[in-house]
Amino acid sequence: MHIFIIIDSITMAGVFLLGITSLLKSGYKNPINKYYAAFSIMLVLWISMFDFACAGYMPKEVGLIGNYLGYAFAIAVEAFFMLFVAKLTGDAKFFRFVKWFQIFSIVMFLYSASPLFVQDVVKSSSIFDYYSIIYGPLPWLYGVAVTVLYLVIVVGGIHFLNAARGARKQQLLIVVIGFGLGVLPVIITGYIMPLMGIWDLFPYHHFTMAILDICLYYSVIRYHLFDIRLAAVRTLAYTLTLGLLIAVYYLLVILISRLFTAENDNLISQNPLDIVLTFTLLFIFPPIKRFFDQLTNRIFYRDYYNSDAFIDRFNKILTSTTNLRHLLEQSAVEIASTLKSERAFFLISTHDGHHITAGTENYNPLSKTETIAIQNATAHLLRKLSKHTEVTKSDKKRIKKNDQIILASLLDESDSKSNELHRLMDQHKIEVILPLVHHGLLGYLLLGDHRTSHYTNRDVKVLSMIDNGLVVAIQNALSVEAIRESNAELRQIDKIKDEFVSVASHELRTPMTVIRGYVNLLQRQQLGPQNDEQQNVLTRINENTQTLISLVGDMLDLSKLEAHKLGLNLSTCSVDDLVKHAIDQVNLMYTTKGLKLTYSPTNRGLYINTDPAHFDRIMTNLLSNAYKFTEKGGVNIHVKLDTTNLDNKGDMVVISVIDTGIGIPTEAMEKLFNKFSQVDNYLQRTTGGTGLGLAICRRLVAHLGGKIGVESVVDKGSKFWFELPVSKK
Repeated sequence: MHIFIIIDSITMAGVFLLGITSLLKSGYKNPINKYYAAFSIMLVLWISMFDFACAGYMPKEVGLIGNYLGYAFAIAVEAFFMLFVAKLTGDAKFFRFVKWFQIFSIVMFLYSASPLFVQDVVKSSSIFDYYSIIYGPLPWLYGVAVTVLYLVIVVGGIHFLNAARGARKQQLLIVVIGFGLGVLPVIITGYIMPLMGIWDLFPYHHFTMAILDICLYYSVIRYHLFDIRLAAVRTLAYTLTLGLLIAVYYLLVILISRLFTAENDNLISQNPLDIVLTFTLLFIFPPIKRFFDQLTNRIFYRDYYNSDAFIDRFNKILTSTTNLRHLLEQSAVEIASTLKSERAFFLISTHDGHHITAGTENYNPLSKTETIAIQNATAHLLRKLSKHTEVTKSDKKRIKKNDQIILASLLDESDSKSNELHRLMDQHKIEVILPLVHHGLLGYLLLGDHRTSHYTNRDVKVLSMIDNGLVVAIQNALSVEAIRESNAELRQIDKIKDEFVSVASHELRTPMTVIRGYVNLLQRQQLGPQNDEQQNVLTRINENTQTLISLVGDMLDLSKLEAHKLGLNLSTCSVDDLVKHAIDQVNLMYTTKGLKLTYSPTNRGLYINTDPAHFDRIMTNLLSNAYKFTEKGGVNIHVKLDTTNLDNKGDMVVISVIDTGIGIPTEAMEKLFNKFSQVDNYLQRTTGGTGLGLAICRRLVAHLGGKIGVESVVDKGSKFWFELPVSKK
């Protein structure tokens, strides 16, 4: 077998293997990968055809057809490589020019496979047995075609080199250099020299394509041109590991054989030792493999990261804070450092229609116009994508998370919205946009260029894995922010209310007190005599003024209770003494009305730790209510010890005020302890009231560590009770 066939086979295998592997794991979706794969197939066909053409032992017809197809596929090689390079530059105008230029490539392809270029073949007089060419009438046209294609690729690639960013720039530089150095000798030895009648180097004219092969692989290994590194690097690591183990194995076998056997060629006696050595090597295999994994990662795969460890760290960030800005900044830093992004930032829509941006320190904020443009363009792309997704049985269209992630390099620039989005992403050096969707568009995660290469399918998969958790965390943070804002507003309103109540209470109490003073003077006839009718009017004025003063006082007390500003003066008190003191205050009005007020304790040795003034306020309010709504019969105060408290607060003293009044309907009892709540009946209308007494009682009891309740039957009476914790004397 001739040496040029061996070298050609290696070159073809290397280029073709790279082309096929570039299409794996969704690589076929990337136009760059597709154009390179087409180039690799054309290159294999080109070299194969010339190998047939150079085989002198083949029939002459095979040699002629081989030359026809060989020169035609050479045009196709340059045409597809031109598309590959144009897409690699990232310049839309250059790519459109190259696409139109393919018309010229097709014409030249057809011309190359015609007698206009290759008329016939004859046996060469060289030491090698191959066919040489008899050119047709237009051989110079082929030279023009390959030269023009060559210059478009090399000059165009170099010209647009400055427009490329990051690792893409290095990829383009290496690819253009490899093509320039590898293809120029091919043109010279495969076309120009044969045209001059020099055929000696023609069988070797493919050899320099190995330069392009080497440059492509270097670009993959060093700058990650295609996402095939992990499989290749792991294969290398396993190969090195197995090679080392085999070497160690044979070294140990030789050493042990020399120690325990007399004859080195006695393999049967070494079999037990081989088994022991095999098991020993199995134990040392994992650490050796890890060593070579780390070594190859540092050399070939420096941006490798453990996705499970990253997700674990990221989840800790999501659960560590509810402060939205801190959450976004910490998340952006973690994502940028792990995925090797030059920058990362978030654009989040708030509940009030505004936007929050936060991220790594070096990001460039978007203007309002740019933000709206990105929103419109991404919404258009997602709608366009949803039209091509399958509809489930529930008629809900679903889009894969991976497909929602927008990469600048994969945008269809023939679409106006996509072209506008690509321009904005290029302007701000954004390569990846991850829409964050939660019952509508919540915002975006935007990543800058990759620091060492480009984003891989694995990176896209990892982003799709953290998407849901990120959306939930941001939504929670937004809700907490909204609650904080609402609480701040409520605190401000509460403060204003307290100030109003305080001012109003002071401003109302002062004139009411003055009014009562003048009314008292009139009633005592110190300013002159009055008749009976005038005295009745003054009495009503006095009573209503007192009611108004009580209302103002109740409002102020209730406001203090709600704001937890009502102080406590706690002391250990006898329940008997407290109840009797309350009875003494209301006993006169009960006697005047002809109502019987009784007190029946079941245990007289009870003590509670309470504020006597607050306790007295509760009792007098309850007794006053019972007095107002009881026309006949009486009121009984009942005190007992409850040792079966279900709230686990310990033993409680239960004080009940039981009347024989008109009772309370069931529907009214539910709102009885609310502010300004009154039972609508004739007694209420005649006796009046502020509607704040029971509301104050409920808050005072809660303030003292107990609870209050009511039981009632219409036309039979009511039982108001409250309980407070027992205190040991």
